[in-house]
Amino acid sequence: MRVEEKYVRYLVVSLFALAGLSALLVRGDAWPFAMTDLNLPPHEVQISKSALDSALTEDEYDVSVIRPLSLEILAKDPLSPEPFEAELLLALEEENVDVDMAVALAEATLRRDARNLTARFFLFDQAIIDGNWDRAFDAFGKAITLWPSEAQSARDLMYESLENDEWSAALIHRLKSGEAWIKVFVADMPLDLVSTEQAVELHRPFTDLHEQFLRKMINAHGFQDAYDAWAELRPIEAEKHPFGLIDPEFLGNDSARPFNWIIDTKFAEISEYSPGLNIFFRGRSKSMIASQILYLDQGKYWFAMRISDTGASPPGDIVWQLICMNDGETIMRASVFASEFDDSVGEVEFEVGESCDFQELSLVGLPGQYAERFSLNIDFIAITERAT
Repeated sequence: MRVEEKYVRYLVVSLFALAGLSALLVRGDAWPFAMTDLNLPPHEVQISKSALDSALTEDEYDVSVIRPLSLEILAKDPLSPEPFEAELLLALEEENVDVDMAVALAEATLRRDARNLTARFFLFDQAIIDGNWDRAFDAFGKAITLWPSEAQSARDLMYESLENDEWSAALIHRLKSGEAWIKVFVADMPLDLVSTEQAVELHRPFTDLHEQFLRKMINAHGFQDAYDAWAELRPIEAEKHPFGLIDPEFLGNDSARPFNWIIDTKFAEISEYSPGLNIFFRGRSKSMIASQILYLDQGKYWFAMRISDTGASPPGDIVWQLICMNDGETIMRASVFASEFDDSVGEVEFEVGESCDFQELSLVGLPGQYAERFSLNIDFIAITERAT
């Protein structure tokens, strides 16, 4: 069992250390039992450190072995963190607590080794116990920055603490600091630990995490909760686009997918130099060119589109299709070359049923008999309710 594993095992156990050591540590980290008459060669110090590390991996700590090794090391190398870490680990075995002593030991360890996992996690856990949120955030931030792959135990404690309303409020307030560790914490956070409102507030500052967040919401709670979260993140867009159709002119929009265009850049692009959706399709195989999740109520609608004709014959076909996310049924399917779109702006009609809450609008390229590069520009699309 490694040192950090041993610490985690006793993470919440009360700490005890020898009486009087705290004052000595605070005044200068003096070791009360230092053997100043020892004069160990450097290689022997390393041997002692290896022996100490081995003793600390045992299931049961043997003080009669550990403490003499610590004293040997300290006598030769007063700046070594190992003796202070060992004393902290021994303290975890005791039943009675002197928290001030334990904190002093941990701080003395960190003064010698700022990356020490045992001391860093102890201070983090003690801050959790004390309800000192800022100190806990500081300790966690350093831990997750220094050991991202080994900070899971601290991360789990942070996540569990989200159930505390005071803790959640403090964390949301801390978001304003913009510290890098907060983004890592939010990105890995299980959504079942917080309410949708809390999750939205935690993710709000990190726009590059919005898509991941919404997909997690879809998987955990379904499209409705995910859409509600998106609407909270982008209230102006939600009000402006009641059907959920974002960026119908293909101007480029930073709203999170899938409630925005997902475009396969192998077949299409939105360019600042050429308005609209620029399509370049070879007709080799069926390909999803672009797609977006919509939120259409039950009713009848018009789908309109304007294209810029290149004058070339396509190698296959390119079609718009609207599929109900509830049952996978196709609601609308229309080729961009259909006669309805012969005019400068053409329309097709479709109807959304009562049991279809969310839909996927997609542009799909279909293969032809031969492969040949074909270009097309879609200037804009529109969806409007049809008068009954």
